[in-house]
Amino acid sequence: MVAWLGLAGTAITVLAFFGISNFEELQQALDEESAGSRSADSAAGASGGAGDGEYGGAYSSSGADGGVGDESSSGGVDDDEATVAGGDSGYTEAPPSPTPEPDPTLDAFRAVSAGDCLHTWMVSGDRWSSDIPEIISCEADGAAVYVTRVSDSAGSCPVDAGRSYLSYRGEEETAVLCVTRLFEAGQCFLGSPGNSANLMSWVDCEATRVPQPYDRIFNVTGYYNSSYGTGAAVCRRVAGDTTRYLSWVVDQGAAVLCAVVYRS
Repeated sequence: MVAWLGLAGTAITVLAFFGISNFEELQQALDEESAGSRSADSAAGASGGAGDGEYGGAYSSSGADGGVGDESSSGGVDDDEATVAGGDSGYTEAPPSPTPEPDPTLDAFRAVSAGDCLHTWMVSGDRWSSDIPEIISCEADGAAVYVTRVSDSAGSCPVDAGRSYLSYRGEEETAVLCVTRLFEAGQCFLGSPGNSANLMSWVDCEATRVPQPYDRIFNVTGYYNSSYGTGAAVCRRVAGDTTRYLSWVVDQGAAVLCAVVYRS
């Protein structure tokens, strides 16, 4: 009993040291201490939730970044950049094609259409009066040939009495003009031994020299419908005409060209 009283006295002395004078104040102090501890625990729990939220937020942000990266960075931009980088190392863009140089001759051929007439004729067995076709009115005195077709192949043009072609091969394409000779009385053309002739030619009737292999000049006396006949007899201009005429069936058999030797 004495021990208990001594212990109680000691306790009262300790409580007095903390400013507590009786057991009621001690109980109140303990209750306040207990309430404070619960508040601290609650605050600590709230802080932990915020931490989880921040971590979760950070993870979500990382996930969002991953989504962006998948769509834009990893899936889109990064892949595209990798492709470009790979392309730079293994692919060189071809230089632009050079602009072709102007070609006046090809342009002149392109400007011609079927139905046009040209101031162009042959002056020898393989040469034309001009490399560039010159369009002229079909009613003009200088109209030498009539364009029947525009093509890119000489094989598409018939070559026979009074028909031939002009051609030009440029860097980009080949241009071909199929032509038919336009004859008129008074014109002259080149002739050969045996009275063969280059019907695509047109020369000065008074020329003193003719290119090889020709040795004479023929002069056109008439151009007649073949329905009247196809022999030299159709060339006679008057009754009893004894002139020695030469004739050629031209224009796909539709006409007869008559001529005489003008100079040989």
